[in-house]
Amino acid sequence: MRTHLLTRRDLLSGLVAGSALLARPSWAAPLDDVLMTPAVDLHSHAGGRLVSNKAHYNVAERMVRGRFGTVTMAAIADVTVIRQASPGGPVKAYRTPQPGECFASVERQLATIDDMIAANGFQRVLTPGDVAAAHAAGKAGLIVAVEGADFLEGKLERVQWAFDRGVRHLQLVHYRVNELGDIMTEDPQHKGLTDFGAAVVRECNRLGIIVDVAHATADTTAGVAKIAKAPLVMSHGGITSETPRQYSRMMTLAHAKPILDSGGLIGMWPAGALFRNIDVWAGYLAKMTGAIGADHVGIGSDMEGGIEEVFNDYAAFPKVVEALLGKGLSVEQTAKIVGANHARVFKAVAAAAG
Repeated sequence: MRTHLLTRRDLLSGLVAGSALLARPSWAAPLDDVLMTPAVDLHSHAGGRLVSNKAHYNVAERMVRGRFGTVTMAAIADVTVIRQASPGGPVKAYRTPQPGECFASVERQLATIDDMIAANGFQRVLTPGDVAAAHAAGKAGLIVAVEGADFLEGKLERVQWAFDRGVRHLQLVHYRVNELGDIMTEDPQHKGLTDFGAAVVRECNRLGIIVDVAHATADTTAGVAKIAKAPLVMSHGGITSETPRQYSRMMTLAHAKPILDSGGLIGMWPAGALFRNIDVWAGYLAKMTGAIGADHVGIGSDMEGGIEEVFNDYAAFPKVVEALLGKGLSVEQTAKIVGANHARVFKAVAAAAG
């Protein structure tokens, strides 16, 4: 029997391989496991086309590069009547929209989303299964959303119109106090959810549209949760244990509780004003996982929504996953945060329809 003797080359190769293994972070293998989960951003304006109608980069290409599954692309219903009151100040409605103005604006923005889907190779997401199908095909998925139901203008039949146009995610209020309920950034006018707002929630449940309570007051949120037959989302915000600044979009745990009790999901907003970098934001996500449970934490970037975000490029998504795993979250917890929670909510919304 011939005895194998290690050569100098064998020894050096072994040392190099051993060093590489020692240097490899503990999350290196789990990273790929998490990236197999179709990620979903609950709220985005990435690409810049919806307001300016001029794309400055291909969102889908960045998503595919970062192995990010699906973006919820939000048209802004009140965009023509809101503005920042002063540099660094709050966004407010500065005038009352003309009849048909918000509807016409949303029509235009949805047409622009149609163009983006065709030009950039997005796969349109209409059902929960479409998210997984897009990811499996290596394509970027796109869920059409509308931020603020101002385009309804008190007409309930327009919810059906929105569904027929491919909308699967409806945020009830934004920066204008509309016909549905009160908002976090203005003094209450309706004492919560209105009767029309309740009718819209029921119609969304009937059709299978995800109901989003971002920007809504605690009373409005509680009113939605009381009648909703499916889980709710708060697409882009966060929870604080401190008393939120007046008219802030950060919620108390009491404000968030109806969302959590519905089986819903909160998209944690990576605002640069709150977090220095992705790692600090990941620490907050890990903290929220401990506070409210991994089943209720998601990602809501509000990318290019007017405020600098620390997660501002879908190609950088693996860095987000690395940061979450580096905070001690398990593969299962991380997979829930980046996309599995949304899949559960979307399926529940679809199942409750009819």
